[in-house]
Amino acid sequence: MILVMNTHRPMNEQNITRNWPRAGYLRRLAAGIYDLFLALAIFVITGFVGHLIFIAWMKLGWIQGVQDFSQLNQHPEQLHWLHVWVRGWCFFWIIYFYIWFWQRGQTLGMRAWRLRLQHTDGAFLSRKDALLRFFWSFGGLGNLLIWCRSDRRALQDYLTASEIVYQQ
Repeated sequence: MILVMNTHRPMNEQNITRNWPRAGYLRRLAAGIYDLFLALAIFVITGFVGHLIFIAWMKLGWIQGVQDFSQLNQHPEQLHWLHVWVRGWCFFWIIYFYIWFWQRGQTLGMRAWRLRLQHTDGAFLSRKDALLRFFWSFGGLGNLLIWCRSDRRALQDYLTASEIVYQQ
């Protein structure tokens, strides 16, 4: 195996990587399904916390015309803002989950399936690259390009100069 030195991070044991083969579609899909369950758990937990924050805002009087959660049905505008707030709050934390793990090379699903996300030179992704990767993946549809290409790279891999490799 060939060793590649990461020039983006200080010299240590973590920034020397082997030249592992790129991961195929089914292995990526399995890791993605695993991560989807984790994202669903994050959605449920942050949804609960988001509702608690909204209730606290009502109790503090920051939401006009509503003092109790049961009164929201009578105030459709405030009910609308509850939905906007909670969905935005939840999706923020889901995006943060992916970005945080991708900056470190692996989500929990990728770790279970022995996959690693890295730039083509072996370096970890920056926060900006991880965010771009999230949006360029189009909810996983970018992975369909793997079926059309022999180099096993998805759309988000090309657009962020990254790859997912299988750690044998």
